[in-house]
Amino acid sequence: MRRTLFSTCLLCLLALSLSFGVASAQPHRVRLALDWVPNTNHTGIFVALERGWYREEGVELQLLPFGGVTPNLLVAQRQADVGISGTESVLHAAAVGEPVVAVAAILATNTAALAVRSDAGITRPRDLDGRLFAAIGVPWARPVIEAVIRHDGGRGDFREVQLTTASFDAVLEGRADFAWVFEGWQGVIAERAGIDVTLFNFKDYGIPDYYTPLLTVHPEALEDEEAAAALRAFLRATARGYTFAAEHPDEAAELLLAAAPPGSLPDPELVRDSQRVVSRSLREPGRPWGVQRPEFWAGERSYPRFLLAAGVLTDVGGDPVTELPLETLFSNALLPTEPLPGE
Repeated sequence: MRRTLFSTCLLCLLALSLSFGVASAQPHRVRLALDWVPNTNHTGIFVALERGWYREEGVELQLLPFGGVTPNLLVAQRQADVGISGTESVLHAAAVGEPVVAVAAILATNTAALAVRSDAGITRPRDLDGRLFAAIGVPWARPVIEAVIRHDGGRGDFREVQLTTASFDAVLEGRADFAWVFEGWQGVIAERAGIDVTLFNFKDYGIPDYYTPLLTVHPEALEDEEAAAALRAFLRATARGYTFAAEHPDEAAELLLAAAPPGSLPDPELVRDSQRVVSRSLREPGRPWGVQRPEFWAGERSYPRFLLAAGVLTDVGGDPVTELPLETLFSNALLPTEPLPGE
């Protein structure tokens, strides 16, 4: 009887240990909200998916397609674990009381610029005075453009029009004089179309450098042990994907084309050409992927402080927000601290 009871206890202990082993082996389920259809800003994610690196980290990744709700709102409402966003959107979320935290910079530097046709007689930003801007429907565009023009000695006086077509298409077609673009996508489109364009990069005309796109999470996820572990695993695989893309743009483009949903990337050559441009901005020399500089967020002359001073951030009641706890809106704490496989 005692021997039977002892054997039964051993079997129970063995079952418990096996059950705990199974529980610990359960994958981290991470929901990632995309900010647009798949494109070369997302390449590192699709590289990691295609290579099985999320699986190696124990991450079961679910991609949430871009829809009518912003990624930051999905993150704030716990309908997504990670979102793809930008500095302006992080500031907006904080201003309306639904803050998120930026945990990794997808691009290490801002590639936004104002684009004009090279045959339009516009050779420098001050020539944009009196010209027509193809508006993009965001409140921070005007103060940024005004500052760029004034930095070059102009008045910052321009007109704008909201069009039903893409703003850059309006410039290429001659229906507007300039547009807000990103070098790695619209710049490549113009080159492939054989249309010469001139780009005035914001960084060259007084606008502080900032991060877009970037990855955001809910603030409480940094304090929750289980959530933080899942996010660290997710970011290890993601960092590996983007590091690969930085070093092997051609192969990374092929992996993106292979992994993206059918029909989402109808022009493979555009993807390949774009990736070669985007990959140059994925990392700062001598720094690992994803790391954010504190001065980009909370420095005395940072872009967030520029937007706060411009009065374009408002709370839910529409009142201007002139102060935010900028130091709490970003964190490098979840990024890999050990060398990535292959480094």
